[in-house]
Amino acid sequence: MSSRNLILATSGFASTFSGRAVEPMVGIIARDLGSTPQTIALLSAAFALPYAFIQPVLGPIGDALGKERVMKVALALLFLALACSIFAPNAETLFTLRIIAGAAAGGAVPLSIALIGDRVEMARRQIALSRYLVAVIIGQLAGSSFAGLLAELIGWRGVFTLSTVMVALALAATVIGFRGALPGGKFDLQSALLRYRDILSNPRALTLFSLVFVEAIAIFGIFPYVAPLLEERGG
Repeated sequence: MSSRNLILATSGFASTFSGRAVEPMVGIIARDLGSTPQTIALLSAAFALPYAFIQPVLGPIGDALGKERVMKVALALLFLALACSIFAPNAETLFTLRIIAGAAAGGAVPLSIALIGDRVEMARRQIALSRYLVAVIIGQLAGSSFAGLLAELIGWRGVFTLSTVMVALALAATVIGFRGALPGGKFDLQSALLRYRDILSNPRALTLFSLVFVEAIAIFGIFPYVAPLLEERGG
């Protein structure tokens, strides 16, 4: 794995860990902030929805301004949102910060995949993408499992501190490793809309998007409630 691909994998791990870390800590955060598990569980949606909806916007922006530049800004915003989350005094503030963090994380993983597509020749691209996705998946698994265990030792604010440190390291590595950023092109909204229209006119694409939507609800929708349910049963 090249050094730049390793940097992208690091940022992917850090951003996905921070995205999934809230789920096993729902009960802990609810008790500490004097809220209910049902309310705190919405923090997952507050992260996931901006993460999804910002991607079609950041794609054309990354083409226009340069993917490396946009990714650095996204990681910087993610770092700031996580750092402020450490000191969140109530659920409302944390909810707002998770929206910002979700939108920022939406500029890290997709743009990293696009960068691999730009920089890695076709013969090696599938291997490079698979290695990157392994880092992303490990980040998801670590966030949705180890965060709950760590919260018992260092508290949920300590887990946010750990997430902040990881994103800070990923941001520093990205800034140093991608100093020679590729120049962007011209922002062309009409061209971007035409490309999206072509994709959505493909019945296979619509089927794929629909199945992924259902899959996301089935898989990710239940995770925020697992920890409170286990706690209710003495788990």
